Amino acid sequence: MPDIRFHLRREDLVAFAQYHADHSRDLLRTRRRQVHLWPLLFLCTGLLASSVHADRRFLWGAAGVALTWWLTMPWILRGLQRRRSLRHELEETNRTLLGDHHYAADGPGLTVLTKEPRPPIHWMAIDRTAATPSHLFLYLTQDTALIVPRHNITHGDFDQFRDFVTARTRPANP
Repeated sequence: MPDIRFHLRREDLVAFAQYHADHSRDLLRTRRRQVHLWPLLFLCTGLLASSVHADRRFLWGAAGVALTWWLTMPWILRGLQRRRSLRHELEETNRTLLGDHHYAADGPGLTVLTKEPRPPIHWMAIDRTAATPSHLFLYLTQDTALIVPRHNITHGDFDQFRDFVTARTRPANP
């Protein structure tokens, strides 16, 4: 039964927020709508204005605005999401998440030993797992997860812990 001890940093919380923003179905759907529907609206408005005024400049102007929007908005939205997640991670409630953690994986579930005691988490309570090269995320709900960073491990083996936990939980299916 593997256990792992590590130090959770602010960067780990930001990494989770970024992973979740890039892989959440709901957030991706919203981002797709913002990136693709607005340019369509611009083009329709330009088409309508050019047909009413019999001047193609309205259509070309709307096409330019739509193209600019389509090319720049993914960058802008990612930057806004990163700033929002950084601001969120600075909140007082998230500061208590930082520091030393001890997770023990045993038969019935996962025991999380932090500064504040928590009841054990049964394997069925872990919604899904997601692994990146630098982190393991154990989703407890659609938007929250326990974060296990590969770096700053003071005791235990990350790969052994990840394999043990993922074998007992559902894989990521965001």
